[in-house]
Parts: sequence; structure tokens; C-alpha cells
Amino acid sequence: KRIEKVMRYIQENPDKSLTNQQYADMINMSKFYFIRRFNDIVGTTPQKYRLNILLEKSLLLLEDSSIRICEIASELGFEDTYYFSKLFKKQFGISPSKYRK
Repeated sequence: KRIEKVMRYIQENPDKSLTNQQYADMINMSKFYFIRRFNDIVGTTPQKYRLNILLEKSLLLLEDSSIRICEIASELGFEDTYYFSKLFKKQFGISPSKYRK
């Protein structure tokens, strides 16, 4: 239940970058126990889980061709468009610009 609370928070606020300690504090767990439990239940770390949600959201934004890729990256909290593109390509096997086409 407590891990689900953090998952729900991340899903509803993917643009808010919290530390693992802040997530653990949210549900009164130690940071290392929280990370281990989260990984056991979800299959990934809290930070990767958040990143996956952001990248999934980017797919929807890329379908709107009027929004530039650098604006999408910025809206999702990525300061560097190149870094966003690199993560996107690693996740989906294609660059954001090719996905858009």
C-alpha cells in the first residue's frame, strides 16, 4: 500500500523530481528499504519509473507536430534536448524526430 502511494504520486506528478529520500520520507521508510521494496514490487527503481512515465508522456506530445522537440523536452523537465533525445532513443529505439514522422 505504501509503495502504491508513491507510485500514484509519481504518476500524478511526473514533472516533480523528488529524491529517493523524499519518496521514502513520504511513506515513513528508510531510503534503502524503500528503494529495495519499490524495485521488488515494480521491477525498477523509483527514478527509472518516473523517467519511463515522462518518456511515455513524450510520445503523446510528439504526436502534436506543432510543438518543437526542445519545447517538449523542456516541458517534461529535461534541461538538455540532446539528453532527452538520447534517453528517448534508448527507451524506444528511435529518435524523437523519426518517431514524429
